[in-house]
Amino acid sequence: MRQLETKLFINLIIMSGSIFTSSIGKKMFMSISGCVLVLFLTFHMCMNLALIFSDSAYNAICGFLGANWYAVAATVVLALVVLLHFALAILLTIQNRKARGTIRYRANARENGVEWSSKNMLVLGFVVIIGLGLHLAHFWLKMMYTELMGAHEVALGTAMVAPTDGAAIVR
Repeated sequence: MRQLETKLFINLIIMSGSIFTSSIGKKMFMSISGCVLVLFLTFHMCMNLALIFSDSAYNAICGFLGANWYAVAATVVLALVVLLHFALAILLTIQNRKARGTIRYRANARENGVEWSSKNMLVLGFVVIIGLGLHLAHFWLKMMYTELMGAHEVALGTAMVAPTDGAAIVR
């Protein structure tokens, strides 16, 4: 019985190592990180929808999610998830091209039900990176980063606005 337990334990260790190194394991981690990012985007969208209904509700959310420890921790975790997702996407793309070598697919016709976007995820990923960079530069730097640096006002044209006055920054 002890020998069987030892074999199972060794197989479990070998199997867990292959999860991190196999193509399927990397795709699994990429899908999990993608789900986390979709959940974040849904949460982010719901928070931004408050601006449609009430400036004060949006500012309350901005005040709550300002530069406090849990917002900073969530930002760090989110940044790590984004980096993991991007790194796995690039790594898997390189591995797939390397495995194929110079041999290309014989038929390049689009199969029924296969969208252009599913064949060009890396290109779309770079478009997302550009959009994310613009969003961070225009909103995150003016709100959360400004508050983290200890500033209590941000220049918005000729006016000075509090970083927690998100409605003024957005409008």
